[in-house]
Amino acid sequence: MEAVVKSKPGSYPLPDDYFPSIHLTRTQVKGFEAQMELAVENALVEYDLHEAMGSRPKYGKRWKTLGRAGDLTAIRQSGGTTQRESRIFGRLSCDYRNYLNFFYADTSRQLFANSQLLFGNVVDAAVLRNIHTSTSGKPHMYLGIKWTCQQPFTLGKKRDMCFLEYMAFTKDLQGRDIGVHIQAPLNLPECPPMPESMKTLRIQMQTVTIVRPTDDTAQSTELFFVSQNEVAGFHLHGPFFKRFMGKINDMAAAVDSKLIAAHGTMEKNCLTGKKSRSECRLCSRSFTSMRRRQHCRLCGEVFCRQCLVCRGVRENDGDDTRKTFHLTKAKFCRVCVADVRDLDVSLLASRTHATEQECEKSGHTASKADPFLDSGTSTKACSEQSPLPDLLAEEVTGRFEVIRPSNGVVCGGNENERCTFERCGKCGVVKYVDKVTFLAVSPRPRRSTIDSNFEAADMRHRPSGPRRRRPTRTISQCIEEQEVLLQRLFLAARESMQF
Repeated sequence: MEAVVKSKPGSYPLPDDYFPSIHLTRTQVKGFEAQMELAVENALVEYDLHEAMGSRPKYGKRWKTLGRAGDLTAIRQSGGTTQRESRIFGRLSCDYRNYLNFFYADTSRQLFANSQLLFGNVVDAAVLRNIHTSTSGKPHMYLGIKWTCQQPFTLGKKRDMCFLEYMAFTKDLQGRDIGVHIQAPLNLPECPPMPESMKTLRIQMQTVTIVRPTDDTAQSTELFFVSQNEVAGFHLHGPFFKRFMGKINDMAAAVDSKLIAAHGTMEKNCLTGKKSRSECRLCSRSFTSMRRRQHCRLCGEVFCRQCLVCRGVRENDGDDTRKTFHLTKAKFCRVCVADVRDLDVSLLASRTHATEQECEKSGHTASKADPFLDSGTSTKACSEQSPLPDLLAEEVTGRFEVIRPSNGVVCGGNENERCTFERCGKCGVVKYVDKVTFLAVSPRPRRSTIDSNFEAADMRHRPSGPRRRRPTRTISQCIEEQEVLLQRLFLAARESMQF
């Protein structure tokens, strides 16, 4: 490996050609593979010892508890002379395959998008070399060299890291299915430390993550995270590590954001008019001064605040071709989020690149939403798929687009089919696909079909166990029960008056 950095950067993000190409020999590749296999073996032994402590492991006096977030616990070893070790263990409300697939990225654009959606403080990122990918036919899913730069604190220095990444689905010492994610630091001449003018500190830290499905439900994940860093260099202090633990605890929301980014969001000028809706389309509760109208950025319908959730999306800066971006919060209804969770994004992965090339050849330009594609597949059977994935498999021939009226999207018209979609005549790019068709709500308050579809779709993603609470009744059900009781009282009173 021999190369020279072409130029000195002045600020982030770095130019695309800043890092030279990395050339590896077959011996070096085999050495990297042996290094990762040894790290996996050592991690499995540590994980087996960790599980032998029981459901609530207790470490010795040399370990200090840094904090807790949800069902996760962070501890750190004290008294190390050369290296210091920290661990995070506990349970996540996320499928273990989705967890590992979230980190898969074989391009610099995908790497930055994944890191930004999870942490929100990424300055720049680059894939320096893909050694093995998911299409290489290897037992592991990925092996490559990457570089990332983050700024954990606004007033602190930026921190970058050049590392070797390894991802694989394998078995643990007890024969259970697990996922392994390893990042090992590298010192390469092609990726030297940044100059002092960039105010960036190089980190030497190795992390090993083991995830596996829990015994009671497949929608929860047991996490075991180990990090080792040099004491003489960067010190992973408590606040930084606790913030990192909090981000990992919100992995389910980051996976939703990645799927939403692949699907695309609606422009504000294409949303349903607020005055055209007098009640929430999900819970059918009337809007008041205390219950205000809010839009879902996927279907464009009007809901109340209790029926919406916030997810991170790319900030609309007018330039979708840039690799770097900032995050902003957007609101989505629970129906759309439940359907997007079942979206098999691998259906779009093989078609995106080909569609882009066809568009470039035909000269067609459209406002694109960057698809941060997931390499995993849906965990549901074909018979259990929601209407949204079926619609994608039948209609989509390219990537989803951000909906803008200038692209031919027609707003208004029928209440049930408010917007239509247009297919490019040259390349077949779909600019809009209507995801949720809402039924007309009768004047009498009752449970809508959307409410039932949401509960059926969302209950599959909720963790089940002894601590799970039974779902409460809706307001519509209570009203119906009260009407039945009033009718019975009225009949009983009339019969008593006759006698």
